[in-house]
Amino acid sequence: MDNSDIKTLIDEFIAFVDTGAARSADRDQELLMLLDSLALAQARGCAGCGSTNYPDPPDERDPSLRKRVQSAFKDYGYYNEVEVLRDDIADTGVMVGDAIDDILGIYGDLREVQRRWEHNSPEDALWFFKDLYGFHWGWHLRNLQRYVHDVLFGSWRQRATVEASDELRSE
Repeated sequence: MDNSDIKTLIDEFIAFVDTGAARSADRDQELLMLLDSLALAQARGCAGCGSTNYPDPPDERDPSLRKRVQSAFKDYGYYNEVEVLRDDIADTGVMVGDAIDDILGIYGDLREVQRRWEHNSPEDALWFFKDLYGFHWGWHLRNLQRYVHDVLFGSWRQRATVEASDELRSE
């Protein structure tokens, strides 16, 4: 995967959120595939990127974006998320995640990457892409991957419960 492939993927995700999700028959599967591709891109990309002191590109936030995303993903909502992932094993709190906020968080950071690509340089954009993955949009991406997986395939606990109930009924 080269830098132009990463740019194309970022453009595809943004276009999907902007207009494609509302028209897609396989919206959930398409979203999961884009998320998986973005995760792979951040791991393989960034050849020749580095932080340079560029001015911030223009801010182009769209106040109607949240409503459009909510409309395209009507059945997406809140989910459980562990409070502490690697410590306090089996003794941690549960927080609430928001799939719509995850989409918006990824979208916002990738729009910023697009702007940096257009106004600064591909190197600056790729540095930003990789850097923000580590502490912002990567968290949203991984949580949203789990959420969409559950939408598409259900949770393993739900399947195990259904299978156990089916076995009891057949006895």
